[in-house]
Amino acid sequence: MSQFELAVALGWKGTNPIVLMEQGKRLPRLETLDSVSTALKITYADRCYLAGLAGHGYNTVLPPLEQIIEVLDQIDGDIQNLPYPAYVIDYRFRCWMANAAAAIFVDGDWERLAALAARGVTVFDLIFNSELPPHRYSTNREQIESEHIFRFKAYNLYRRHEPFYVAYPEVMRDRLLPADYERFVAKWRAVDALTMWRMFPRFVPVEMSIGGHHLCLTMVEQPSLHLQNMFIVVGYQPSHPMPDLALMQALSAAMPAAGMPCVRAWELPNVEMWNQHPVTGPSPGGL
Repeated sequence: MSQFELAVALGWKGTNPIVLMEQGKRLPRLETLDSVSTALKITYADRCYLAGLAGHGYNTVLPPLEQIIEVLDQIDGDIQNLPYPAYVIDYRFRCWMANAAAAIFVDGDWERLAALAARGVTVFDLIFNSELPPHRYSTNREQIESEHIFRFKAYNLYRRHEPFYVAYPEVMRDRLLPADYERFVAKWRAVDALTMWRMFPRFVPVEMSIGGHHLCLTMVEQPSLHLQNMFIVVGYQPSHPMPDLALMQALSAAMPAAGMPCVRAWELPNVEMWNQHPVTGPSPGGL
């Protein structure tokens, strides 16, 4: 639709207001956006996105830290002794907490897991960074990469105007190697939660090859209702209880991290780095 055609559809006498809006020199009123959205026949999610970009939306505000910790303390007790990896992320996919078994993703090194958490590690860092073990261990890596981007976009369908979302994919340029970044950008552009009309799968298959052993896991996500679904508990349960569970128990017991407590990012040294990044930093009113 041309600017002239849009002006006619809106009943305007000229195209100058449209030109100014397109150039970012004028922020439209909410009623103007409603008229434009109707004329362009865009989705409700896109209406919300445009309203947010024009300053009519709001940014997600995390609950007070004390409330977050109160809930995460309970989750800590649930995941600490699990024989399979489990961790807690927020809606930005930044990691807040991980059990000792999650150290399997970093060669069993609990200290390295803690160092990553203190730096504000996100799921995308773990999935796309070829220097980290998950990239080497995953045998269905491409499926896992696309699935995580889809889930991130689906979780944040109505947060696309917020700074942390607008920062993507450019924000990953300094966090990944050039080849990894190019792959991330290609996947980011290819996956569109608005047009990929599909069921949101609760269970995601994850295939890993560790120490000559092939593991079939199922990634299970459980949003925390007590934290307004802003936090998600992620567990990697063995797909076949008997052989896979026994193997996972053996691998977990043999790791240097065995018996270590959960990594709690907000308690780690140098956690200031976690709070100074456009992706991992706190939302307004948060930490």
